[in-house]
Parts: sequence; structure tokens; C-alpha cells
Amino acid sequence: MIDSKKISKQQKLEYIKTTVYDFSISAYNIASNTNLTEAGIARILKGIAKNPHESSLNEIISYIHTYNGPEDINEKHIVDILNPYYTPPISIETEIKNQKQKIIELKKKIEECEKYIKSLLTYQKNMIELELNIIEQNTIYKNVDPENLP
Repeated sequence: MIDSKKISKQQKLEYIKTTVYDFSISAYNIASNTNLTEAGIARILKGIAKNPHESSLNEIISYIHTYNGPEDINEKHIVDILNPYYTPPISIETEIKNQKQKIIELKKKIEECEKYIKSLLTYQKNMIELELNIIEQNTIYKNVDPENLP
């Protein structure tokens, strides 16, 4: 802990930047617990504010000295944070039921594919028959002598 009255403004800035970075303190967190604005604190931390007020620096340092880590995060807040990622354990029976349902759905898809394949094969067979008929007719017409036509 430093005595903010005995160091220069530049040393205060360096101390603030280093400490805030080391403890991962956000500008929002500092603003929530001081009379400073989040935007002003962000400007100080990013080095945009070239000559910040001494009182602002002292207030940030005072907050840093009282900061004990994210202790103000209560259990409910932690649950809210983790809730989207937490899934309750699934019983074996439920898992078996889910897997059986997936198997049934996959079998239906396979049956649909088999029906599609059968339809496709029937279509191909019909196309081949049509092509053979066309070839046969062309052959017949080639062998016809136009002079012998009535």
C-alpha cells in the first residue's frame, strides 16, 4: 500500500495502471464504488487523459486500497453466471430413453432414404426402357427405304 500524498502524479498513474491490471479491476467496478465516471476512469487507464485531476487519482487509489478482490459477488450472482453452462446430471434411465429416441429417428431417416433410393432406381429403369425404345425406333426408321413408302 502506498501513501498517495508522497508520490508524484506520474507515479500514481503507473501504480493505478499496474494494480488495476494485476487485479483485473474494471473501470465499471471502480466507477460503481467511487464518485468517478466509468468513461473518465477508462480514459485514465488507457492513457488518453494526459493530465487527470489529482483528486481523481487519489480516489482511485483509495478504492484500490480497499479492494479485496471480487468479494461483493454473492452466491446468487455466481449461480446466475454459471447457470447457462450448468446442466444437471442426467440419470442413466433418461439417457437410455434419449438414445432410444435418437435410434428411432435415425431408423425413420434410413427408411426415407431407402424409399428415395427405390424411387430413384425405378426412375432410372424407366429412363433406360425409354432410351431402348427410342434406339429401337431409330433403328427401324433407318432401315426403311423412303422410296418404298406409300
